[in-house]
Amino acid sequence: MSVISLQPTRDTGDGLLAPVPRKPAPRPERELLADLLVRRGDISPAERLQAVHMARLQGRRPLEVLEAEGWLAPELLLEARCEMYRAGRIDPEQAPADPDLIGAYGIDWCLTHGILPWRRLSGATVYLVAEPEEFADIAATLPPEAGQPVLAVAGADAIAEAIRAAHAPHLIARAETALPGRWSCRGFRPLSAMMGLVCLYLATAALVLIPGLVTSALMWITLAVLAITMGFKLMLAVACLSARPPPQPPPERNKTRPPLPAMSILVPLLRESEVAEKLLNNLDRLRYPRALLDVLFVVEAEDDVTKNALSQLRLPQGFRMLEVPRGTVQTKPRALNFALPFCRGEIVGIYDAEDRPDPDQLLKVAEGFRHAAPEVACLQGRLDFFNTRFNLIARCFTAEYAGWFGLFLQGLDRLGLPIPLGGTTLFLRRKVLEEVGPWDAHNVTEDADLGMRLYRHGYRVSLIDTVTQEEANVRIWPWIKQRSRWIKGYMATYAVHMRSPRALWRALGPGGFAALQCLFLGSILSALTMPLLLWLWLGHLGAPIVPNAVLATLPPAHVLGPVMLGIEAVNLALWAAGVRAARHRHLWPMLPLLHVYFLMSSIAALKALVELLYKPFYWDKTDHGIAMDVPEPPA
Repeated sequence: MSVISLQPTRDTGDGLLAPVPRKPAPRPERELLADLLVRRGDISPAERLQAVHMARLQGRRPLEVLEAEGWLAPELLLEARCEMYRAGRIDPEQAPADPDLIGAYGIDWCLTHGILPWRRLSGATVYLVAEPEEFADIAATLPPEAGQPVLAVAGADAIAEAIRAAHAPHLIARAETALPGRWSCRGFRPLSAMMGLVCLYLATAALVLIPGLVTSALMWITLAVLAITMGFKLMLAVACLSARPPPQPPPERNKTRPPLPAMSILVPLLRESEVAEKLLNNLDRLRYPRALLDVLFVVEAEDDVTKNALSQLRLPQGFRMLEVPRGTVQTKPRALNFALPFCRGEIVGIYDAEDRPDPDQLLKVAEGFRHAAPEVACLQGRLDFFNTRFNLIARCFTAEYAGWFGLFLQGLDRLGLPIPLGGTTLFLRRKVLEEVGPWDAHNVTEDADLGMRLYRHGYRVSLIDTVTQEEANVRIWPWIKQRSRWIKGYMATYAVHMRSPRALWRALGPGGFAALQCLFLGSILSALTMPLLLWLWLGHLGAPIVPNAVLATLPPAHVLGPVMLGIEAVNLALWAAGVRAARHRHLWPMLPLLHVYFLMSSIAALKALVELLYKPFYWDKTDHGIAMDVPEPPA
């Protein structure tokens, strides 16, 4: 099928376009376009040669390298393409496309090919194309009923934005319901106020009528949770500390390394004007070929402060802002789902607003995927804090993260057990993500849920030796709000995956099933029962706060006391092992205070339980920029 270009005509003041047949080119069209760019003075011959060399190494096209490295302005490339193809240029923002025509071709098809079916004119279909040199092959696959394909030129970002604007309602509805209902928590219904009062009445009646039985049962549950979770942690710690370093791959001699993968980085933002500039600087430090890097700042439509902050910054080539329309919920996973079709990379990474990733992090990710087994669907980096010394809460938070990422997750990885993902510094194979389903838009810890779902589908998460510095929550109530969101998400994730325990057992196996119980149910119950554990400790120390009838149902103090003391000693030793790295050893004096620190988790767990019943999808946002006055990492 022949392709016709469109050319502006002087006799049409409204910018209408006239068709002009395109002549076949004896040389590859990209080379002809590069010749034209040199003749026009848009690039130098040296820049062209350098781009050709870099393109071979990166597996990209020279034109992409020229644009990504800033040697060729996008505006000049558009002008050259219009000149070469004698095609007109259409701004889809000023002249919107026909939404029905876009829908007929499919949003995903349009985004994948960078083509906007604009309008039908006199039996022909006008297509806005970002790369006309690719269009001839695609035109040959178009259905005959589309009529004569007519070519016009527009920028890739303009085409993507036009598709977003034309089909925003459909895209946002898909983002909220893309995950099948059986994997999602969106079926949860808030508890009525009357039902909540009934539950409270029944609990109060039980405590009044049978206080000894209820209290004793709670005490035994508390002790069982303590013993099981401590045994699980000890098993993970032994697996981590006893493991030998993985063998390094042999040096590759006289072997051409495969090109690096294209990466899309999603950065969901909500009311982040205070950190926008620092975030841009931190991401701009990432050492990765610019032609392979696609960074999307995903911003809510009503978030004018963040949009204004980003619009005042000069975004580097390959960085763009994507606006998420209003919907029925406002959560981070909903924003991620909305942005996923607009990604251009085969690897999709996630960062948070305050993140300071290691500059070579993406190179390590690419190398990690190159050596990883096909079933490794995700690489998770380590998280740490840059404001560790801000106050006592920050120090305890850092010690907790050091143990989680440096000890317990390492143990899960060594044992091949399911790993609950962190909310940032995770990198996914896009094909796998599309296969198992995207994020649950209604789950406020979408990362942990995705980690379990990957494992259930036969994939693995692996850890990678790279660090992203974050901002630790340094105030009590914001810390509780953040932790309550995490615990509420754990509750929702556990409820979703336990809808069919038998199916979960078959998918995970005995070890994976037990690990999920410890990771989710164990964490939830540990937070909820911690005040009971403290109450029991004080009772055994002689405080007259535990009824004798309750103490009589438990093992005697000379037995239970040493056992509990031993468990706490093991717990302290585990946290000490977590901060064994040189950069964390200053935290050792803080470790005894972790028992007091974790009491805040109990308040957070109660808040999470109430919210799960009344506001299951509410995203209690964490404010950033409170403690950002820490020196930036060296470039």
